[in-house]
Amino acid sequence: MSTKTTGNRYRLARLLDGLRRGSLTAATQWMTNSLQAAAAELCPAIQRLGITFAALGCVAHQLTGSGSAYFGVMRTAAQARRAAAILAAANVGTVFTTATCR
Repeated sequence: MSTKTTGNRYRLARLLDGLRRGSLTAATQWMTNSLQAAAAELCPAIQRLGITFAALGCVAHQLTGSGSAYFGVMRTAAQARRAAAILAAANVGTVFTTATCR
């Protein structure tokens, strides 16, 4: 098994552990996308989305691994709905909220 695979499995295990414990902060510190910086350099809209999401108070936010979407993790459903309304009003693209599976 390669070092990269081992590292990815470790990060995933830590992320899942944080989620199981109900700790968004612990979970989201393990979220990574090593290509996001390069993508933002090629597409300034990605950097603008990051700034916008940070201003909305996300616990974490990032570009998906495939680069097809940008997402944020909020502490509450109400916070997510408010953020979605702000993003929709800013015409950043398709915006929607989801909920956890509890």
